[in-house]
Amino acid sequence: MRIIHGLPCACELSKYVVSTIPLETIHMFWQRLSFSDQGLYEPQVSITEEMETISKQFEELDVCGKVTLKSKFSEIAYPNLNSMCPLPEKVNTKGAQKKPMTKHQRSAKHHPSYWEYVDVLHSVQNSNS
Repeated sequence: MRIIHGLPCACELSKYVVSTIPLETIHMFWQRLSFSDQGLYEPQVSITEEMETISKQFEELDVCGKVTLKSKFSEIAYPNLNSMCPLPEKVNTKGAQKKPMTKHQRSAKHHPSYWEYVDVLHSVQNSNS
C-alpha cells in the first residue's frame, strides 16, 4: 500500500487506532483529495450559436439543399421515424437460388479439351484406314 498508493500499511495504522492519522504519513495526492461538492458545477452546454449558424446557412441554400438539410435534421430529431418501408414479403437470403437441373447438368464428368477431341478424331481416322 505504501509503494503503490502512498498510504500507510496496516501495521502503521494500528498505532493510530485511538487518535487520528497524521497527514504527514499520507501521500500528497490523498491529502488534496476532497469529497465535498463545494465548487463543483455542471458545465453549461449550449448549441444556440451552432443553431444560429445553421439557420443562416439554411436560408442561403437552394430548394434542393433545404430539403436535404431538413431531412437530416428530421433523422436527428425523430430517430424512431424513418422513410424506410418494410418489405411486402419475406426475402430468403440464405443459399443460392434452386433451379431444376437435368441429368446432364448434374454430371461430374468434365468437358474434354480441344486436344482430347483431336486425339479421338485421329484415333477414329487411324482405325478406319
